[in-house]
Amino acid sequence: MGNISIHALIRGKDAVRQEVISKVLPLLDTGGYIPAPDDIIPPEVSFDNYRYYIELLHKVNAGQAI
Repeated sequence: MGNISIHALIRGKDAVRQEVISKVLPLLDTGGYIPAPDDIIPPEVSFDNYRYYIELLHKVNAGQAI
C-alpha cells in the first residue's frame, strides 16, 4: 500500500503519469497492491493533478492504455 510520491503529484501530469507507469504497472501482476500517496496530500497538489492521478488509476484498473 502506498509508494506514490506526493512530489510527483505536485510536479504535474507528466510526473504523475511517470509515477503510475513506473510503480503501479509493475506491481499489478503481483496482486495485493493498493496504490496510494506516500503521505498526506499537501495543499501544493492541485485538484487537477490529483484528479488526473485518480483517472490514471481507473484506466490502469480497466486495462486501458495510459
